[in-house]
Amino acid sequence: KSKKWRYHVVDEDKGGDALISYIKAAKRRILATHFTLEPPSDGYLGILKDRLKNGVRIHRVIHFQKQPNDPAYAWLAKFSEHPDYYTQTAVSCSLPFNMVIIDGKFVWLFLPSSQHGYFRDALWIENERLAALFTCVFDGVAMRNKVS
Repeated sequence: KSKKWRYHVVDEDKGGDALISYIKAAKRRILATHFTLEPPSDGYLGILKDRLKNGVRIHRVIHFQKQPNDPAYAWLAKFSEHPDYYTQTAVSCSLPFNMVIIDGKFVWLFLPSSQHGYFRDALWIENERLAALFTCVFDGVAMRNKVS
């Protein structure tokens, strides 16, 4: 196998828009974290719902910075009934960035902006080995927060 990999730094406020095209192409699984108060865009949520209709499984780990019933999290209700969508609450830890892993090949890391703290600056990586590494990070966060 080739060890070649590609990466790209996406400028602030353009990361989410660029991510949407990769989500549209997802075939099997999307892993995502949500560790910010800023709700996802309607476009992002619409594309996720479309992927669910096409059999893509989605697992999200979210850290509530306010009460779970706060209006900042109203968007989660749009997914609560879908069998291929799983939300897990991170109660004891979160990462200093958000990540999205698509089909075990593409990784998006959303880093805090120095101007306002939202996760808008992005690093995009295409590499299965690095995607596997970030999947282990995701699984570690999910396992540490698993409710027994």
